[in-house]
Amino acid sequence: MPYVGYQLPFPLTSSSYEWYNPFKAQTHWGYDFNEFASRGDIITAAADGIVSLSPQSGPQESHGYRIELKHADGKYTGYCHMEAAPDQTVLYEGATVRRGQALGTVGNTGYIPNVSIGYHLHLSMATAKGDSIAGAGTCMDPIEWILDHPTEGDDPVPAYNHFEFAQSTNISPTIFTNLYISTGAASFISGPKLVSATATVKITGLDEGQWVDLRIVKISSQEVEDVVAQVTAEGRSGTTAVNIAGNANIQDGRTLRLQAKSSASGATVSNVDVVTHSWAS
Repeated sequence: MPYVGYQLPFPLTSSSYEWYNPFKAQTHWGYDFNEFASRGDIITAAADGIVSLSPQSGPQESHGYRIELKHADGKYTGYCHMEAAPDQTVLYEGATVRRGQALGTVGNTGYIPNVSIGYHLHLSMATAKGDSIAGAGTCMDPIEWILDHPTEGDDPVPAYNHFEFAQSTNISPTIFTNLYISTGAASFISGPKLVSATATVKITGLDEGQWVDLRIVKISSQEVEDVVAQVTAEGRSGTTAVNIAGNANIQDGRTLRLQAKSSASGATVSNVDVVTHSWAS
């Protein structure tokens, strides 16, 4: 079998159902991406392949809307609980899919008795057609395989993660307030990775002459903050929108962080819309 390079569709988290389900002390036939897989986020193909089972289920079946891909190494990956059925004019059975290609969006369709973790992607892997979306059978731990079979070299398809900061937050006038902490790069790529982040921030409560400082910082292993980008929003007696972007090479498990502080004690931020891109440097 040829070597197939994989990538994670979303960052890993300790708060999901893993292959070994700690809540029930039994095998869970996949991995649930939840903390960083919000409703409507784009689900991407873990590797090159073809559509082996097009989405034919409805929202009330156990795994909801889902799709299965067959890969050249004999593995099948299943993507379950999608928000809606994938576009079958593009993702019909037999269609070629590239690693990183959009398959659908994160949803909460389907029904598994006594289990409810909200919106998430259930990713499964098997060695026989249909098992990855049926559960059990020839299913295997998808994360263990993906981590052992990463995409080699410079990956031309970045991993995209989209987040929204929904609630307003008061900004401290004296210290930087953390608005958003990125997940950093996907953990299966060893060594430093280039991680970039862009953010659009809506600021209210500024009067003329007042300011808000925004910065994206790099958090090192010693928790030292190195500023990689900084902008200042000047007061215009009302609302202002600011764009900020920065990038840095970071190690596994490290992050870029968006922070803000203001000369106005009543300043708030809302509608922080952050997109991070990570790829091997």
